[in-house]
Amino acid sequence: MININNVFISIYLTFLLNFFFLGIQQRRYHIFKSNTQDGKIRWSHKQCPQTPVTARHSHSACYVDGSMYIFGGSSVSETTFNDIWKLDLTSRKWSRVIASGSGPRSMPSPRASASMVYYNGSLIVFGGWAPPLPSPLYPAPRFYNELHVYSMSLNQWTAITTSLTPPPMAGHRATVIKNKMIIFGGWQVHERSNDIWVLNMDTMEWHKQAANKTKPLERSGHGQVKINDQHLLIIGGWGKNGMLCDDIWLLHMDPSLPWDWMAIKIENATKSPPEIWCHPVVKVGDAVVVYSRSKRPQYKHHTPEMSSMRTGPRPVTEFRGESVAGSNNIDNCVNGVRGSLQKNTLSNAHVKDRFSKGNQQSCELQDFPGLKCNCKWPTKLKTKPTVTAKSPLQLYILDISKVLTDHIVNWQIAAQNGYDVDDQIIKSFPLDHRPPPERISFYSVVLGQAEMVMFGGAVLDPEVGRRTTAVNSAHFAC
Repeated sequence: MININNVFISIYLTFLLNFFFLGIQQRRYHIFKSNTQDGKIRWSHKQCPQTPVTARHSHSACYVDGSMYIFGGSSVSETTFNDIWKLDLTSRKWSRVIASGSGPRSMPSPRASASMVYYNGSLIVFGGWAPPLPSPLYPAPRFYNELHVYSMSLNQWTAITTSLTPPPMAGHRATVIKNKMIIFGGWQVHERSNDIWVLNMDTMEWHKQAANKTKPLERSGHGQVKINDQHLLIIGGWGKNGMLCDDIWLLHMDPSLPWDWMAIKIENATKSPPEIWCHPVVKVGDAVVVYSRSKRPQYKHHTPEMSSMRTGPRPVTEFRGESVAGSNNIDNCVNGVRGSLQKNTLSNAHVKDRFSKGNQQSCELQDFPGLKCNCKWPTKLKTKPTVTAKSPLQLYILDISKVLTDHIVNWQIAAQNGYDVDDQIIKSFPLDHRPPPERISFYSVVLGQAEMVMFGGAVLDPEVGRRTTAVNSAHFAC
């Protein structure tokens, strides 16, 4: 016979334990939020070779129930991936997710710069790009508009076919609001976009959302954060003709009214990050935080607005005349299908020679087809590099507490670890708690329960003015 007293005591103890545990988690989050908004963030680092994940950049990542999931990405030699990895944020251990497919072509092909969100027990992947097939008949890079769903309970991929679908794109941003996935912007083969697409994740149906005529310029690589169920914030990005955007827009999504864009007034705009398009943003409380390079004088290399790094498809003309990649000239492919492409065979001396062939020549190292470069090349490097390997990323904080009431935001550069920004940043951090190196970009950042997790990325080589190395390091901020 069941003892009522014992049952009551068991329920009471369970309640106390849950209350105590939730109280600890809430206190940890409030401390993390306060430290983040004050710029007092301490980093810890888990370096490879303990990390079994292939080094990559431009991958997709999201947080699910105490773990970070990553999908796809690219190496600097344009080998793209379609694998899934899971990082347990409690044990700090990686495990590869070996998933099956529900039918032919149900698994996504290797790709980078896709969007991935979590909804109702599933990961939803859309879009992305991949390099051309290793054949002279297919010289153009590939963009995707495929929709794939990974069911965590079934451990299975499913390809979703819809009657209406957005155009192929990469570098867009996706946000979950209730049962909708909101997509804005992106690179669409030969142009960037400022369209809004909405996916009903219950019915898996797309529609193109109309908005007022005044709207942001076309862009990709922007920051996109949810304010509440009716408001999205768009920050910066990479516009057409190589223009770097530093504007901020608020999207009002009233279900009973037409959607409405509003340009937001920016205070302390001179303290905004110099690069947002290749550094992701994270919302923590009433602040949006961005780790980007500092505003100190930089090495004079090919400017990012003119696409100094390979983070997307190469121009069509660059592939013509190339032979199919050999086995000694590709990155290890962990996909099992496709995903291998020839490495860049240009030597550093050859690249430097191309950099000095005149100030008005077009750049041959663009990321995407269709982007015309009118940049001016210095004939002689007169400035020594000021960014050392030990220089950490700089923390920029956007105060959004008044964005809904006064339509104003405020940028601040964090005086990290008690030091002013103008001091030597290298000396302002204990070695074990500095942010990751300044030369890294195109990494992922997810927000856990009371920490930020950064993974992967591409590292700049200032001698040639482009990224030459991908990394597989994980960094944790609390």
